[in-house]
Amino acid sequence: MIVLSCFDGIGGAREALANLDIDCKYYSSEIDPIAIKTAQKNHNGIIQLGNIKAIKKDYIKEPIDLLIGGSP
Repeated sequence: MIVLSCFDGIGGAREALANLDIDCKYYSSEIDPIAIKTAQKNHNGIIQLGNIKAIKKDYIKEPIDLLIGGSP
């Protein structure tokens, strides 16, 4: 499953998917350095895309199966 989590925070959605044993390629849009560090520490393989405003369509080459958004 290909996942894009906008405003990802500390990776709570990634944790939920892991708890459900759902294997995924996980893209994250987050700008808070502490949140990014926490998410990376807790979950290997999160692909950080940075600011949601700067994401280009060619950053993710495959179709997204699940779009998660938790805007502040």
